[in-house]
Amino acid sequence: MGGQELSMKFSNDMYATKADVKREMKTGLIDGIWTEILKYRSNFNVVLKLRHVDSTAYVVCLTPKISERVNNIERKLIKLSKNYSDLCKIRVDKEFDIISKTKILKTIAKLYGVEVNDSLLYSISNGTLTNLAPEYLILTRYLKCIDEIGNFANREIDDNTIGNFYSELLGTDDLTEYYRTKDFENKFSKYITGRVYLGIPCGIIDRSMDQLLNFVQYSDISAFIKAICTFYYLYYVKPFETHNEEIAILMLKKILAFNDYDKVASLINFEQLLMDKDNLESVVFECQRTYDLTYFLSYCLKIVDKLIDGALDDVANAEKIGVKHDYYQSEGYPNNVPELNRVNTLEDNKAPQITPSFVNENAKVEHEEVKVAPKETIKVEPVNVTTPEVEKIPEPVAKKPEQKIEEIKESDFINTTSKQTFAHESVSNETGTMVNFAQNIAISNLPTGLSEEEASKLENHLLELNPYLTRGQAYFYARHCTIGMCYTISQYKKEVGCAYETARCSMDNLVTLGYYVKKQLKNKYIYTPVKKG
Repeated sequence: MGGQELSMKFSNDMYATKADVKREMKTGLIDGIWTEILKYRSNFNVVLKLRHVDSTAYVVCLTPKISERVNNIERKLIKLSKNYSDLCKIRVDKEFDIISKTKILKTIAKLYGVEVNDSLLYSISNGTLTNLAPEYLILTRYLKCIDEIGNFANREIDDNTIGNFYSELLGTDDLTEYYRTKDFENKFSKYITGRVYLGIPCGIIDRSMDQLLNFVQYSDISAFIKAICTFYYLYYVKPFETHNEEIAILMLKKILAFNDYDKVASLINFEQLLMDKDNLESVVFECQRTYDLTYFLSYCLKIVDKLIDGALDDVANAEKIGVKHDYYQSEGYPNNVPELNRVNTLEDNKAPQITPSFVNENAKVEHEEVKVAPKETIKVEPVNVTTPEVEKIPEPVAKKPEQKIEEIKESDFINTTSKQTFAHESVSNETGTMVNFAQNIAISNLPTGLSEEEASKLENHLLELNPYLTRGQAYFYARHCTIGMCYTISQYKKEVGCAYETARCSMDNLVTLGYYVKKQLKNKYIYTPVKKG
């Protein structure tokens, strides 16, 4: 096999280290081959704005096979984001949220060595359990960080983003110190042969973090690669006294959420990347020796691919729950059906089996004929009621001044001058006389919106037209864009199925983008569509 073929094999089929090549070739004399491999890789190197402690810039090598793997991951993330959006439409996204959060908290509990059963994790995830022992507080704090990412996916990444995660994990807003002021006292804190650090000297943390923020805000590399490189850099720098690994994962999620993958990015169990620390840190050391982050990227790609597949399966399971629920409702089950029973036994990469409690496939429902006793006819004798005379009250001498009514512009509301006869009914009054009357409604022409098919087309068109719109914002606007109508934050919250603060930010973003006009009506805000096109 020639040098070119070996270079392609050890750079595409597997991104091999020098030790890997020696092992594969079964010889230590590979200097010539390794030179050819590095020459081949240099054609695909992308220099990053991240630098090692000795000021050497890191690179990532995007060979054809590695680029294909990255593109495949990003396609899966797009599919997952779309499928999750579909879950929101059928109101079963909460099932997926709780399953995902339970998996994540289980991983965090393992990292901290906290013994906790699945039932307790599930209760924390769905918010039904708040009073916890001190050793469990890290779980609730981490959950708040996840919710922060999911509910405010469009919030800009700046100096405060990492600091907010750190203060949330510490459980305090009053930080007396920010970056650590002492070097770590462990085997990785010193300068080791081969330029390896794990927790850089505290004197250069500020400079390194400025580089990271500059990279996150201005690098035009793909979102997934940017997220993985940020994860590596925070793991390598370790800017805080504690919680560095968790903050690295949270920033990975935040970057993906900010770059069009929205809330679902916060619900993928990326925390699994921290579970095998021996292999993880050996890859980190190799990146520092070679200044090549492709080793770290390749390591993460294998794990993340399986994590996203697991999340896609969880979405499919949650969708089945919604379909079953709708089916049994349509078959005549009452509206107040019991809550869905959730099995609390979870595996790392398997969603809990969730079945409606009112479904039993093997059971036969027998319909018994219910006999209703005939109503007893009661005769009521007519009673003569004499209406007493009411003493007339003389009018007061001084009349109260008339109350001033604020003038309302007619153009702000729908024309209500015309009336439409709705129905004629005959009703008997107290004396038994039949009275005919016509019921009228004030609005003759009720405004109609788009059909669901038209709204879906408009939703996709808006997402393609305006990259600043989220899926939820496009979904709501496509179904609430009738001129003259007024919409509220509560409507958005109910329609999209999100937190109130998320709904408020989303409606304000639609105002900023020119889709609505915001007005204050007493103690609430209303949003009216702006005519476009």
